[in-house]
Amino acid sequence: MALPLHSKIPPPQFESESVEVRLGDDGGSVTLMTAADGGFTLDGEEFVGGAENPVEGEGGRRYVLTLTDGIWTAAFLPREVVIDLGISDSTVTLATAEAGGWTRDGQALSSGTTVQGGTNAATGLP
Repeated sequence: MALPLHSKIPPPQFESESVEVRLGDDGGSVTLMTAADGGFTLDGEEFVGGAENPVEGEGGRRYVLTLTDGIWTAAFLPREVVIDLGISDSTVTLATAEAGGWTRDGQALSSGTTVQGGTNAATGLP
């Protein structure tokens, strides 16, 4: 049976698909949903990855999601803390580690570790 010329076949209905993105070894995962416009959503909101839009994983860990060649990847985003060492006018910068704890210059610090200050901001000397 032929359809009348004035009848239109409706376009196929868009069906969103879920995309699970693993957040490192300790951050769990997030689920993105495909959107009809070709983009993605997270928790019902439009989502664009990148450093401006980090996602929070388990334990308060933050990750930057990047879409490359159709594949989402996650990179841990450490929180940095600058510690003023008092009258020396020196500072030390510590960063959170993905597995917990702290690092300095990429090296893990264990409890009780002694660190020395950096350079004096005014003089450039230690």
